[in-house]
Amino acid sequence: MPDVFDRMVDALRHRGPDGRGVWRDDLVSLGHRRLSVLDPTERGAQPMAGDDGRVAVSFNGEIYNHAELRRLMPETEWRSSCDTETILRLYEKEGARFLHRLNGMFAIAIHDRREGRLLLARDRFGIKPLYVCRQKNAFLFASDCKAFLAWDAFDRTPSPEALEEYFLFNYTASARSVFERVRQLPPGHLLTYDYESRKVRTSCWYTGHVDAASKAPASVRPEAAMERFDELFTDAVRARTLSDVPVGVFLSGGLDSSAVACALAHRGAPPTTLTIRVEGDGYDEGDAARDVAARLGTRHVEMGFDARECLTLVQEIPRMLGEPFADASLLPQTILARMAGEHITVALSGDGGDEVLCGYDRYRWLHGALRGTSLLPGALRRRAAELLGSLPHYKTSVLGRGLSFADERDAYAYVFAGWNRDFAESVLGRPCDRALHRIAELSRPARKRAPAVRAAFADLRHYLPGDILAKIDRATMHHSVEARVPFLDHRVVEFALGLPDEAKWSGGTGKLLLREWLRKRLPAHLVDRPKRGFAVPLRHWFRGELRELLEDTLAPDRVRRHGLLDSATVRRTIDLHMGGRWNFERQLWALLVFQLWHDRWIER
Repeated sequence: MPDVFDRMVDALRHRGPDGRGVWRDDLVSLGHRRLSVLDPTERGAQPMAGDDGRVAVSFNGEIYNHAELRRLMPETEWRSSCDTETILRLYEKEGARFLHRLNGMFAIAIHDRREGRLLLARDRFGIKPLYVCRQKNAFLFASDCKAFLAWDAFDRTPSPEALEEYFLFNYTASARSVFERVRQLPPGHLLTYDYESRKVRTSCWYTGHVDAASKAPASVRPEAAMERFDELFTDAVRARTLSDVPVGVFLSGGLDSSAVACALAHRGAPPTTLTIRVEGDGYDEGDAARDVAARLGTRHVEMGFDARECLTLVQEIPRMLGEPFADASLLPQTILARMAGEHITVALSGDGGDEVLCGYDRYRWLHGALRGTSLLPGALRRRAAELLGSLPHYKTSVLGRGLSFADERDAYAYVFAGWNRDFAESVLGRPCDRALHRIAELSRPARKRAPAVRAAFADLRHYLPGDILAKIDRATMHHSVEARVPFLDHRVVEFALGLPDEAKWSGGTGKLLLREWLRKRLPAHLVDRPKRGFAVPLRHWFRGELRELLEDTLAPDRVRRHGLLDSATVRRTIDLHMGGRWNFERQLWALLVFQLWHDRWIER
């Protein structure tokens, strides 16, 4: 199917506009779209084959320690200065064991004719996506489902389990996709496909974060912890400046991105920092970002985002997404990536800091509520949960529902899903307990740790790859920008997970170590600010500028046409939100994105 293959490669042009490469033999076809970051010459083009043509590599990502790895192979005659060749030579020398040597983000495909196999590998935390499809004797893989959608014979049947996850969490978890025939290779996993038998074997090659979380942490002197964190974090930032093109920082004004900007600014010439200012009271962090930039002397670039911009961008969402994704912060993240493309090619981001260092507000809600009600009799606890859960205030209602569970893991899963549980079950017409149970079980390896640390560890394995990393990859690669995340250097993650719980979380406050590190570099008022998410005021826009689009897209006849959702629930959710007492912006955004995506890719 050469014509189909070419269409699949071209469907990924947005992920690499700088070059197109194809490598074929009688067993496999490899295609690549290149975003030139290291060695932009033809010597670094992909797919890249070994000297005898029996091993070929196609690779998305960056290997930050590839120069050090090359020094371990002094006998090698190098043809390029790019990390793709480092992967190729390491595999030829060591086989799949070489994965443990890599410090980076990656989705790697290796064709090994000698062994009669194809190997697919994904980085430790799922920074780079990797989808796999088996259909009609074909074995396909890609960085985006849009590659499969370029094949007319592709089975577009939605996965019932994935729809449950989507309407519960606003994304599909990191081991599946919205399509029944497509799976994601989970983070830290290796897949081997045997050409002769056509059998697939999947194994986990990385367990460092699980090992670190499962151990009872040893005590550590605060000074020693700070010294080690400073060493690891600053080196992680240094490593991620490896580039032959301009590098900058996505700066929100929050702790994580401010820390990245501080570490980069202290390395030499002031970097470029980029910020989106969101219209609406309580949503804009632009002033804080500007203050941090001024303090560090960066070249600071800002851009505004309002309802008119949102309305324009919504029309682009279906074209961006190979599968539905309903975290609304994708909107400003996309504008930020588009703006970045005018100034830089590589952007450092603070993503991962909340999961690694316990930063989310929901940890505080859950921790305080469970501690405060643990001594209450069961009947009184259930009554308190019922009363709180009936209130229209989102956080209070969600917290109340979490209190109804005696098992903390189940409580966290329901707090995480929030109002989405009742909504998902109503709009899909079936229970969604299985998906909630799966997320609850993810914290099991950290069962000896504090509640906030257990919740953060579950997020590291579910929310981070499924939402946060998927969002930044889709937004940046859509505009041909590469995002790098220093907090997810595996050395930083394992160090943080191995710290005593009180070094990260105490008295309802998280990120203790990071706060102390920042106080040595920024004024206190920039460190002790309350946390804000990267949010947009959809609740207001749906009642104003976006109302016509919402009503038209979710009209009953359009919803009933595909038969996947209960149109009465959709209508009732719209009416309750428009009434002004309840805020169903998350649910309405999930519905809007799903319908637009379905109309674009499934109905056609």
